[in-house]
Amino acid sequence: MRKILDTTREMSNKNEPDRNTREGNEKLQKDFESLSDLLKPKSMVPKEDIQTMKEKVFGPTTFWVTGTLPNPDLEGGVLFRGNLRDDKSVVFETLDQKTKEVFGGKYELFMSEDFEAEDSDSKGVTRVRFLVVPADAAQPPAISRWQVVVCVILAGLTVGSAFQLGLAANINRLPPDVVAYFLNPQNMDSSTMIPKLEELDVGPVLDGAFPIMGAVLACAGIHEAGHFFAGAMRGVKLSPPYFIPNGQVGTFGAITQFKSLVNNRKDMFDVAIAGPLAGGSLAAALFVYGLVSSMGGDVSNPDLVSIPTALFNNSFLLGSLCHAVLGGEAFEAKDILIHPMLIAGWCALTTTALNCLPVGSLDGGRVVQSAWGRRGINISSLLTYAGLGFGIIGGSLSLSWGLFILICQRVPEKFVKDSVTGVDSKRSNFAWVMVILALLILFPFSFTLPQDQGIFI
Repeated sequence: MRKILDTTREMSNKNEPDRNTREGNEKLQKDFESLSDLLKPKSMVPKEDIQTMKEKVFGPTTFWVTGTLPNPDLEGGVLFRGNLRDDKSVVFETLDQKTKEVFGGKYELFMSEDFEAEDSDSKGVTRVRFLVVPADAAQPPAISRWQVVVCVILAGLTVGSAFQLGLAANINRLPPDVVAYFLNPQNMDSSTMIPKLEELDVGPVLDGAFPIMGAVLACAGIHEAGHFFAGAMRGVKLSPPYFIPNGQVGTFGAITQFKSLVNNRKDMFDVAIAGPLAGGSLAAALFVYGLVSSMGGDVSNPDLVSIPTALFNNSFLLGSLCHAVLGGEAFEAKDILIHPMLIAGWCALTTTALNCLPVGSLDGGRVVQSAWGRRGINISSLLTYAGLGFGIIGGSLSLSWGLFILICQRVPEKFVKDSVTGVDSKRSNFAWVMVILALLILFPFSFTLPQDQGIFI
C-alpha cells in the first residue's frame, strides 16, 4: 500500500506530459496488482497437495476438476470446480473416504452448490464444488472460559426474567389501590408512600409467580435437552446454551452453536428440529391444561389469575383456540380469569414459534436450510426480516426479536460437510408444517372486529 501511495504522489508531482508515461503507468498497475494479490484469500493447502488431490482423490469417474481457487468462506481452503460424474451423495462419500485414505486427518472435505457457475450440469441442476480445508481451520471455534461465564450469567438473568413474568401475571392479586400506585409512573419519582403498606401481603403474588417461572424455564430446558439428545445421536457436538432473558415471555430461548462438523443436511435437520419438538410439546401440554382449567372462569377459584383480555389478540392461533374453548362472552369483559399454566404455555409456545422462524441460524433457519437448501434459506430470511420489520409477525416482540437475529444469528450454518444432498420428503414436508404453525402463532389478530361481524359465534 505504501508503495502505491508513493508512486501516485511521485506521478502527481510531475508535469502533465510526464504523468502519462508508459513506465509510470505500468509501475502503478503492477503495484495495484500486488495489492490485489495481498487482499485475495490465501490457501493454506500446498501446491503439492492440490496436485495429489487432482490425481488421487478426484477423477474422471467421480468429479473432473476444471479449476481451483482460494475459498473466501473458510479461511485457508481451496475450491475445486468441475463436472460431477455420478450421483452427488455417492460422489461425496467416495471423495471423503479417499481424502481420509490419502491424507489421513490432515484435511476436511466439503461439498456445496456452485452458484457462481455460468451454466448448469447435464441434468439441468446447479453444479457442485468441493472445498478442501486444513482440519484445524475447518472446525468451529472452541469454547473459551469467558463464554462459559457468559452462559452462567445469562442463565441467571433468564431465571430473573422468568420470575418477573410470573410476578407480572399475578399483579392483580394485590389490592387495586396498590396496583394503581405501581401503574402510575408519577409515583416512581415522588415521595408518596405505597397505600396500606403495613397491611400489604405479597405472599399470594410470590406463590403464583413461582409456578409460571418454573413452567417457562422447564420448557426452555427441555427444548435444549432435545438438541443435545439429537446431537449425541448424530455425533454433533453443541456449545452450552446461551439463554436469552426477556420480560414479556420469560425467555427468548437460547443460542446453541455447533461445535463440530455436521455430516449432512439430514443430521442438521434432526438436531435443529429436536429442540422445538421437545420444548414445544411440553409447552402445548401446559397450554391445553391451562386452557381446560380456565373453563368456567370461577371467581372463587384461587388458582385463577386475572389478565387483560386484549393480550389474547397477540396470536391468531392461540387466541382463536382460547376464544373457541372459553366462549365469546368471556372476552367481552376487560379482564378474564385464566389458569397460570395457560400463561406459561402461551409464552413458551410463542418463544418456540420465534425460534422456528426460517431465518439465519435459528432452529427454523437450520431446518429450512436443511430442507430447501441455501437459496431457500436466503429467500425465507428476506421474507422473515420484512415480516418482522413491518410488525406483521411477532407483534410487540418483532423489533427486539429482529434486532436479536441481526446481531446474533443472522448467518446460516456453514459447518456442514455435505450441504448439497437434501432431506427426504417427510422432513421437507415437516419443515412446511413447522413454518406455518410458527406464523399462525405469531400473527397478531384482534377478536373485537371479527366478533362484531359475526365470525365468532
